[in-house]
Amino acid sequence: MNWQSVALGEPNVAYPGIQGAKVCVDAQPGVNCATTDARGHFLLKDVSPNAEVVLTIEKDGYIPSLKPIRTTDEDNVVSQPIVM
Repeated sequence: MNWQSVALGEPNVAYPGIQGAKVCVDAQPGVNCATTDARGHFLLKDVSPNAEVVLTIEKDGYIPSLKPIRTTDEDNVVSQPIVM
């Protein structure tokens, strides 16, 4: 099985990037969580391909968020902002 990477696309004016948010794949404890960088980008490695997964996003001072995505058999970019 080929494991995939998931990354966040570009933030925009309406939804600027949030630095230091913890992003995890729910129910996949073997996938290490990521932390967003100064632009709000993150990279998760070893995510199951061709699967529906839920990203959990947390940061102190923000309401936690869930983002359902569907992975493919290639690396994936989440193009829509994840709102917290």
